[in-house]
Amino acid sequence: MARASPYDVDYDVDYDVDFWLIHITDEGCDFIIRNNNGRLFYLHFDPSRFC
Repeated sequence: MARASPYDVDYDVDYDVDFWLIHITDEGCDFIIRNNNGRLFYLHFDPSRFC
């Protein structure tokens, strides 16, 4: 039997915000998103990059 790829998801994946930080000195913010299969996603939003 072939081994399943981590990208072949046969079940529901739940995501939750694990941590967030809003910077006082600038307008950006950071998030850490965690899902139920052990992956973490580090996100930084900088509003000036969307202009």
